[in-house]
Amino acid sequence: MKLVLLSALVIAVPLLAAASLDGSTVTMVSPLGFLDPSTTYTFAFHVDNGSYSSEYIRTIRIIFPNGLGGYWQYTMGFDEIVSGRPDFDMSVSLTTCTWTDSYSGGIHMLEDTYIWVDCTTFSYIPPGAYAAIHWELEGNWGSDLDGYIYVYTPVEKQSWGSIKAMFK
Repeated sequence: MKLVLLSALVIAVPLLAAASLDGSTVTMVSPLGFLDPSTTYTFAFHVDNGSYSSEYIRTIRIIFPNGLGGYWQYTMGFDEIVSGRPDFDMSVSLTTCTWTDSYSGGIHMLEDTYIWVDCTTFSYIPPGAYAAIHWELEGNWGSDLDGYIYVYTPVEKQSWGSIKAMFK
C-alpha cells in the first residue's frame, strides 16, 4: 500500500509542478489605431493559451483604465472553441470585465478564442493621451498571468509654424 501511494506521489508531483500559463497571451484585435472621445467601440481580444501545461484558462479579466471607458453597454461575448466550451459567465464591475468558466473546462493547452465587450469612451479624453488596458488570466490550478495593452488618442493637428512658435 505504501509503495502504491509513494508511486502515485512521484508521478503526480511533476505534473502539478508543471502547471503554468506561461506562453499565454491576450492581444487586442479591435479597435486598431487611435481612440476618439465619445465613440462606441467593440473592444475585441484574442486569448491564446500558448502553454504546454495541462492547466487551462478559467478566468479572463480586462481592466480598462479610468477615463478610457465608462459608458458600458453591457454587451459582451466570446467565441466557442467547441460546442459548449468555453461557457463563460460574463460580468462587468466598474471598469473590470470578467469572463469565468467554472464548469466546462475553459481554454486548454494550445487553444485560442476571442472575447469582446462594447464600450463608449468618455467625452473628455485629451488629445495625445495614452492608456494601459490591463489583462489578467487565471488557471484552474491557480496559476496567473497578466500584461498590458497600450492605446492612444489622436494628437491635434498643428501647423509647423505654430509648433516653431512654441520654442521662441
